[in-house]
Amino acid sequence: LEYTYPHLVHDYYNGDGGNCAIFSDALNEFNPDRADWNKVVRTRGYDLRGVSCVEEQITDPSTGAVIKKQRKCIQGGIQCPAWVTPLVLSKADKQWACHSNDFYCTVGCTAGSDEILWYANSCPAKGPCPPYLLVRHIEGEDGYTPVRKDAEQRTNKNPHALEVFRDFSSSQLRASTSLSVSAAEAASYFANVKANLDNKLKKTLEKYGWDLRGLQCEVVRDPTSKELREQCFMADSPPSTERDLCPSYVNSAYLSAGAGQYACLPEVENTYCTAVCQDNNPVVSWRAHDHAWCASHPGECPSNVVVPFHTFKVNPWSQPPKPTPACDISPRADKLLSTPLSEPVTIGIL
Repeated sequence: LEYTYPHLVHDYYNGDGGNCAIFSDALNEFNPDRADWNKVVRTRGYDLRGVSCVEEQITDPSTGAVIKKQRKCIQGGIQCPAWVTPLVLSKADKQWACHSNDFYCTVGCTAGSDEILWYANSCPAKGPCPPYLLVRHIEGEDGYTPVRKDAEQRTNKNPHALEVFRDFSSSQLRASTSLSVSAAEAASYFANVKANLDNKLKKTLEKYGWDLRGLQCEVVRDPTSKELREQCFMADSPPSTERDLCPSYVNSAYLSAGAGQYACLPEVENTYCTAVCQDNNPVVSWRAHDHAWCASHPGECPSNVVVPFHTFKVNPWSQPPKPTPACDISPRADKLLSTPLSEPVTIGIL
């Protein structure tokens, strides 16, 4: 059982139910090895694991006729190996965590490599667990989305998407001018956060302190609900007005607890962790650093600050809203617009 169903044995090891619970879950859980994947993707859709799979038409420049169709999967601007397809990503062969109810998976591709990296991410404590993107099955397209030249394509919307990780828009947060939070509101909000911490987590934080893993967190008024919440972000050093915003499930407690990453747990003495966020990306990347190695290689590791439980505070949102740039009008157009017209004129706006 431990060899075939290691995750189930781990869950029930020495727990109530023992082997009966393991056998029951093993029989009833979704088994990717026995699944009819053609049926799965037709009914559920393709899980692209954070990758974009597109079909481009190669045309003859002189005639405009389609010469061939080129299919490829791209992650973070890097083309994945040719063997990576929507079906391969959905099946996630030998990646049992990708089919568990407690995790979701994303994939990383490396330029020039014929391999891909799989990342198992813990489902957020609150809210739905992603997949990052499910794409509707269309006969003949096999999970690939035809590249279009219209406005919808330019906005990076996938017309076949069934379910997208929904989060607030970072541009919406930046543009809003009604999100200001006073210092008193921020202090009151975070005092309530501390008072309502899980008892086990609170004891851990009281012992080891708060650790934002190299990120920063501030209190913001949510653009949609107008309620106060934490917004964590990655900022340049030295500080600037540019920020990469973390997904909304990320807060100071989530970061300090280590998000289930063993090397990042506060009680682990040999390592410490930093986290990386990127705008509009629902995945937080965790990086572990060895204390001894970092001490012997000054300047090679990012710094990290741990703050005692009772002195830690979260400040109000401090990023000023970006001003809306005024349209540049040429002197000729300005004169034209301010002069009574004697005949019809067409104005083109680029």
